[in-house]
Amino acid sequence: MDKQFYTMKELAELMPLGTTNLYNLVHSAGFPSIVINRKILIPVDGFEKWVKTSAGKKITL
Repeated sequence: MDKQFYTMKELAELMPLGTTNLYNLVHSAGFPSIVINRKILIPVDGFEKWVKTSAGKKITL
């Protein structure tokens, strides 16, 4: 079975951002994340789509 979600730790390995900016990104409008209690999950498919549609855009956190 393929991986369906990234954790914040896994996302930090994929994106060269500091912890604060990463959390700001995850909580920003349009970023695909699921928050369950205090656990943040990022759907792999949603993240890949977000990366493709965000390429070339300026994102301010």
